[in-house]
Amino acid sequence: MNDPLEWYYEIPIISRLYLTGAFLTTVACALELISPFSLYFNFNLIFYRGQVWRLVTNFLFFGLFSLDFIFHMYFLVRYSRMLEEGSFRGRTADFLYMLLLGALTMIVSKYVYPAIADIRGWRVRRILETPTFVKFLCNPHAFTAAAAPIVNDIPVAEHAEFHPHAD
Repeated sequence: MNDPLEWYYEIPIISRLYLTGAFLTTVACALELISPFSLYFNFNLIFYRGQVWRLVTNFLFFGLFSLDFIFHMYFLVRYSRMLEEGSFRGRTADFLYMLLLGALTMIVSKYVYPAIADIRGWRVRRILETPTFVKFLCNPHAFTAAAAPIVNDIPVAEHAEFHPHAD
């Protein structure tokens, strides 16, 4: 596995395509063939001017070549490959579906998240701005009693039981 091309072809197909897309997008921006400003997600430009490529390209651009870019690519390949070879082994279409569903969720949450924070007030805004909220969505029983007043004010918590001492 000393050959970089051999390493590249050992990466599962969806992870390899994502890495290739991200790398080529960065190369195109570095060579000034395209502008990063033509890649970002903009609702008005997508739906009123027909620039539908922005639905995909906003997930492909990780910045210009730098140490930060290298780390992004490393972790992108590492974790995408782990998922594709582990949990999604032999289910490439399911992995692609998961990525597309995740992308759609991120796009929708861009518009829903500020509305929830504005409606529910400062306590929810604070919890929504932490990774704790993601943990709560996955396991609402994992919170301590100290978090109960804040957690119980989240709209999702209204439909879940909260037991501060349950394991």
